[in-house]
Amino acid sequence: MGHDISAAERCGDYPIAQGADLYTVFGSGDRAGTVLPPSQSGASEGQHFAGGTAVFGYLSQLIGLETTPANRSAFITSLNVILVPILGVLLGRSLSLKVAIAALLALTGVGILSWEGGAFSLGDLWTLGCALSYASFILLLEKIAPKHPLLALTAVQLMVVALLGLLWSGGEIWGELPALRANFGAILYLGLIATAATTWTQVVAQRSLAATEVAIIYTLEPVFASLFAFWWLGEQVGWRGILGASVILLATLLSQLKLKFRTGGH
Repeated sequence: MGHDISAAERCGDYPIAQGADLYTVFGSGDRAGTVLPPSQSGASEGQHFAGGTAVFGYLSQLIGLETTPANRSAFITSLNVILVPILGVLLGRSLSLKVAIAALLALTGVGILSWEGGAFSLGDLWTLGCALSYASFILLLEKIAPKHPLLALTAVQLMVVALLGLLWSGGEIWGELPALRANFGAILYLGLIATAATTWTQVVAQRSLAATEVAIIYTLEPVFASLFAFWWLGEQVGWRGILGASVILLATLLSQLKLKFRTGGH
């Protein structure tokens, strides 16, 4: 999803982690404004709304991770692969048969890879809110990405993320300085790599990719998580990991095939 679930889970117990990791991107709202004022960026309400939608996704996932395991969170978050085409159809968009099949395949693959079972919890509900907000973000970015300069659009979104993240942390940010120092590496990663860099690359991608294709590609996130866990942490990859990753890769390839069957929409 645009951010690292494992790193977020490690920081989730600290209020500062729910705001400072986003605030880290630019340092302060005032500074961000002087780097690229909205009046010079061609900013629109859509750009600001995109940033706000992304913030809600980040925060709802962090809150959910307080009670929901990382693997389960990864699966629920990946529901945006289904939510994007559903919301698109509700907005009057057409849905190709190959994308519908690919989305179902991708969700199945993530389920094989990540699902741990168990009763539905409040943390799961927060994480479902993350999936819904990020599906909305993908659809919105598909509309506005081709209309604005790349760096301007990215900067305006990050300014909104930084300001709302700072407001979320509130006065607790000063009392959590020990937590900030203890988790500085993870927070810096979440701010610079998992927020700023991924926002920029997604803007680049959605200038040419449809929202449904982007959602399917995002299901590769748990696949890469498993690969890096095997490479860096020495974790073993069992048959579920191999099968789930294979199904997700198949879904990604299917989404890129040039088929012409369409159903629904206009």
